[in-house]
Amino acid sequence: MKRTPYKFNFISSLYYLTFFSIMFRNTISTTLGGAVGSFSLALLFLNVPLLVYVAGRRSVNWIDVLFFFYIFYLTFLVLVFELTASFGSGFTALIGFSNLACIFLFWFVYFNFYSSERNAEKVIMLFVTVGFINAIGAAIQFYISPSLFGLISNGVYADSEVLENVNVTRRAISFIASPQSLSLYLAFSLCLSTGCKLGAWKGGVVRSVLLFAGFLTVSKAFFVFVFVFVLFNYLTVRYIGFLILLLLAFFIGVYSFQEHLARVVQIVYFLNNIDDYSAYRIWEDSLNYALSFPGLFIGHGIGVFSRGAQQIGGYVILHGSTESFFLQLLVETGLLGTSIFIMLMLISAFRLYFMNRVVFSCLIGFSAISIFTPAVYGFSTGLGFYFCIVWGLLGRKGLKVIRPIRVSL
Repeated sequence: MKRTPYKFNFISSLYYLTFFSIMFRNTISTTLGGAVGSFSLALLFLNVPLLVYVAGRRSVNWIDVLFFFYIFYLTFLVLVFELTASFGSGFTALIGFSNLACIFLFWFVYFNFYSSERNAEKVIMLFVTVGFINAIGAAIQFYISPSLFGLISNGVYADSEVLENVNVTRRAISFIASPQSLSLYLAFSLCLSTGCKLGAWKGGVVRSVLLFAGFLTVSKAFFVFVFVFVLFNYLTVRYIGFLILLLLAFFIGVYSFQEHLARVVQIVYFLNNIDDYSAYRIWEDSLNYALSFPGLFIGHGIGVFSRGAQQIGGYVILHGSTESFFLQLLVETGLLGTSIFIMLMLISAFRLYFMNRVVFSCLIGFSAISIFTPAVYGFSTGLGFYFCIVWGLLGRKGLKVIRPIRVSL
């Protein structure tokens, strides 16, 4: 009998492999070594030639032109890095490109092969599933063992001697090693789950675990994201009563645990006393640095404020962080790059408002958070942020889907 060649979908396989290697990169690096953990970055760069393949097989509209120009502009910043940056090297520029361009390309390529609502729903379920896994990991690390499954990757929040200090707040981490990045991803998963058909029992369990783990991170990012999502998702005449009940329950919950959530309750104080906020000086210095010549228009070097680039390059700029994604984008890409990015984001938000209210509200949540944290510059949270943007740009009816690449074995 003649053996029929088995055909597998190259794009689908690449998508899943890249997604999981990014989401669990910290654990992979901790258990198998940094070189293996960096494999996900190599996979991300494969989307560059795939973009060329996609561009050659589809008609281009004005949104595509704007997107392509943004990617070409970031490529230009990599090429002129030595002329624009005072810190780092060419490797720094590649790190910046992987964060700002490659994840964008990852979803752009995916949606050109799979633009249907059904495939988007699969991605949403994948986000929620990974969030649920991280939520369980956070509870294990917080209550049972910080070294299990590679959860020790962020030693600051796993060192028992450090945590005995009354001035150190115990915070949950998980496979996403940063409490702030973890909290943002958990908030995104929780909010995204409201658009999933999980059923009453299963949905209740998943959302309760995500909410509980979010509380364990003791991060302002989690609460602000959820608050913004609830406000924008349910701010309609139909849901106004439900919105009031949700917000009431939210504030009662925060107030009831205010002793444990002191960092969160401080938001109210800092809103009225912004000068006292620790990040205010960082924002001020970062903005002055961004607006200084000659980097005002094309930035001071793509990737220079990346934490990984600073660690590898052995340098620290200003305070080491801008404490704001938009400020970091301004510093690294200048007014031109920031303007194009914000245009793409606004176009996406406008389209999502009519396409999918849940994803629209998640994008608004990410945008609000990006004002006072650079967390979406990272890979795990960046996957969620750029997913929302690209779905708004491309996830529309009438998009001509490119036939997936299949390889015979």
